[in-house]
Amino acid sequence: MEEAFQDVIIKRFKSYIESNDLSGADLFLDGLLCFDAPEDLPWDYVYQKVYLHACLKKRQNFVDWLRPMFEKLDTIDRIALRQMFAYGNYLLNK
Repeated sequence: MEEAFQDVIIKRFKSYIESNDLSGADLFLDGLLCFDAPEDLPWDYVYQKVYLHACLKKRQNFVDWLRPMFEKLDTIDRIALRQMFAYGNYLLNK
């Protein structure tokens, strides 16, 4: 069974988080935004998975990098995801 494109993207971001390679993640994101990302990519799902993984791994630099990106999501997605920050803070401080 073939993996969904968003799951491949999430795995790639998780590998950057685990190796603490913020510059690599930033370059990967730039490439996605410029070339690779399909129009219907569920950015809210990708954001949630990547953000919580950064919190779980206690990578504050990634959390700080991801927070401003939240504002670029659609209003409905932001409303649906806003409770994620409380859980992320819990994971960071655990």
